[in-house]
Amino acid sequence: MKILLSFIFTVLTVASNYTCYSQPADSLSVVDHYQNSVCGNSGFHSLIKSEKSRMFIAPVCLISAGLLMISNDLLDRGNVKTFFTKEFRGFHYKMDNYLQYAPIAAVYLINFTGYKSKNSFMERSIILAEAELMMLAMVTGLKQVTHVLRPDGSDYLSFPSGHTAQAFVAATFLSREYWEKSPWIAVTGYTVAGVTGCMRMMNNKHWISDVLVGAGLGILSTNLAYMTHRYEWTKYRAKLALIPSVGSDIYGASVFLSF
Repeated sequence: MKILLSFIFTVLTVASNYTCYSQPADSLSVVDHYQNSVCGNSGFHSLIKSEKSRMFIAPVCLISAGLLMISNDLLDRGNVKTFFTKEFRGFHYKMDNYLQYAPIAAVYLINFTGYKSKNSFMERSIILAEAELMMLAMVTGLKQVTHVLRPDGSDYLSFPSGHTAQAFVAATFLSREYWEKSPWIAVTGYTVAGVTGCMRMMNNKHWISDVLVGAGLGILSTNLAYMTHRYEWTKYRAKLALIPSVGSDIYGASVFLSF
């Protein structure tokens, strides 16, 4: 079962990092050489070399794995739940409530130190908002429709894991903004997201299927936001003016915002 736990963590971190398709051309040379030697110029090779196709590989794999584990006898979610209940009996920590947002905070903190991200403050903030809205719509909708009981029996909002989806939205956001600067920043973000997913199971709040599907939806939401964003806000420069108003009986200020 410890091998299974290692597998879970690997799927949540390594598989997710394959979505970092916006790499510089030179960083793809080794991968392309390997793919050329193994796959040749097959249609499958052309498919996985497509940027738009690669962004769906990890989400599809994670969501498919999660759905498979709902009723699969070999990797049954009940067996995983039994393992976590036995190995982490008495584990009740709320760190996952904060870890899910850590990669988002990292994007803005790293940029504040002078290590510039891929997009401007306005652009990346709008992209993040779009990703969050898509993720919330999918996760909330599925929770209401599927009505799955949590492992601890607290409610029927188990599937999929909202914490995990949020963590992978954040990790993919961090990856997309800083992959070209340093792939290790992206790896760190996905590792934090993977830990968040594992902690949801350790706290007996989710089944493994909830976590895998949540991870897939989180990555998918952010990638869709980047794919559909129009990048129009950089055309405008906002100007803010604050003008105080002082009179015999009047004290105030006027604020003017222009684009």
